[in-house]
Order: sequence, then structure tokens, then C-alpha cells
Amino acid sequence: MVREVDERILRLARRLHRKNNLKFPVPVEDLVRSYADLKFIDMPFDIDGLCMDLKAIGTRTKVFVKKGGYRTRQRFTLAHELGHILIPWHTGNIIDHTDLNGDIDLLYWFMEGEANAFASELLMPEDCVRNYIKEYHDIRELIEGVAEDLDVSIPAAIFRIFRFMPKNNIIGFSYSEHDDKRYVVRSPGTKVRISDSSLFDDEELDSFHNGEVFNFNIGPYCIRYATFPNHLDLPEIYDPRDWREILIECLSCFYDDIKSPRQRINGLISVVNSDLRSSVDERELYAQFIHRISGHAEFSMLLEKDIFHQFAAKRIKEFIEKKI
Repeated sequence: MVREVDERILRLARRLHRKNNLKFPVPVEDLVRSYADLKFIDMPFDIDGLCMDLKAIGTRTKVFVKKGGYRTRQRFTLAHELGHILIPWHTGNIIDHTDLNGDIDLLYWFMEGEANAFASELLMPEDCVRNYIKEYHDIRELIEGVAEDLDVSIPAAIFRIFRFMPKNNIIGFSYSEHDDKRYVVRSPGTKVRISDSSLFDDEELDSFHNGEVFNFNIGPYCIRYATFPNHLDLPEIYDPRDWREILIECLSCFYDDIKSPRQRINGLISVVNSDLRSSVDERELYAQFIHRISGHAEFSMLLEKDIFHQFAAKRIKEFIEKKI
């Protein structure tokens, strides 16, 4: 279940920064100790932290965090617990499980998500991360810079960075090359139709035109990053025919019955136009259409035909003429 982050939670983290004139990396342990009694103790493997007596009148809140483990994970847990302390409607006792399953109460899911949002904004503020994205043009250096300067884990840095990256950027990572558990993150607005598994499949990834793929390691993490242009130049139009005639000829090269593929192609390009209904940038519409088509293996052969790009260019120009 996806739930929009309550803006009040983000304001709490930002207010804390201003009030304490916080520097990076954020001294999160000191902050927790200023609001609660803090102890590091041994805990079961599936529990990272525990808050007790939240908002209890006359009682100081108690925070317990798992002893040992990675420092960056402890820092995020501390920031998470601080979120529970400062978010006004988080009350009572809260145990923070590492793996949330279907048996857990829905309200608990919401509170955990809110505490995570607070922790992310506290340790990696949006304005700060956006500045890093502007400063670094190499994705590896960007991830390393955020992780090292803000003292967060590589996964935390990746998830946070890709919340604010431009559209059509996709990244996947695993803890090692032998780890089958992979995580894939897409930047907001990404329309490239590529599955999680396809990101790690060289043959399938090759079917996506105009994309760039980078493989690298940061520590033990194996990372694959794919980026696709948001704008592509339209081909010069040389075919005088209507786009409908051009599409029929193109599809007739591959299909005996063109009715179904013609409907689907027209549907795909119309969806792109609908998604970008306010855009009059032909290069943007063309790029998004090519990305859409690339995600349909059954249409990959069309992209090799110049005549198909004539169809796309003419159809897009017609869309834009109607908007102006």
C-alpha cells in the first residue's frame, strides 16, 4: 500500500534542523538522548529498535536500539525512533520490526512509514540531496558522496537519491554478485517499460533503444544503473503521406492482419500524449514513445524501420498542433 507522506512530518524534521543548526552528518544519537533515555541492547534478529512510554505524562520516553551491527543502520534506527518521539500522534510502545508482514496492524504500517519518512528527511534532507544531484554527474560518485558525507548506508543513499532524480532513471542493486535478492528503484515519472528482471538481463536490456547502462561496485554492493534520455530529436520528415497510411504500410511488412497491432500502436502513442498532455515539446513526446515501444518485445522490429519513425514524427507533430 502506498501512502503519501504527511507534509507535517517533513516539517518536523526541517524544524529540528533549523532549531539546532544541525551540521552533517547529523548527530542523531545526541538528538535522541536530548528527548529520551537511550540504551543499546541485544535484540532478536528481526527487531531493530523499541520506543516505550511515548507521550506518557510524567514519564520520560525510553529508547532501546540493537547493539552492534552496521553503524549506518544504527543511525537510521535512531532517526526512526526520534520520529516516533516527535510525531505527535505516535503514542504508547512501538517495536520496530525489520520485516513487516501481513499480520501486522495497518496503523502500525502507517506509523512505521511516517517514522521512516522523518528519518530520511532528518539524515538526508531533500534540499541537500537535490544539491548533490546537481553537483555530481557520475552516478557512482553521487551515491558515494551522499553515503559518506551524510553517514548513511549505500542502500539508504540510493533510495533517497532516486526519490528526486529526473525521470527515466532506473537502478538495481544486490549485496553481492551471488545474492539473488535484488532491489530495483525507479525515479518518479519513469515511463520506460522495463521489468525488474529485465534490468539484469543483457539480452532484454539491449532491446531498449537509446539507453545507457553502467555496472559498478561500491563495497560489496553490485549495482546496475540504466538511464534513458528524456528528449530525442525527431527524424527529418520526407514522406508526404498521412501518418495513417505510413503506419499501415509499416505494419503490413510484419503482419497479415494489422488491425490489432495498429490499434495497440495508436493506443500507446495516445497514452504518451495523454501523460504529457501539457507538453508541446515534440522531442519529449518522441522520446517517451520510443521508450514505450521498446518495452514491448513484439514491436521491437518496428524500431528498425525508418518508416515507423516517419509515422511517429508525423503523429506527434499533429498532437502538438492541436495543443497550440
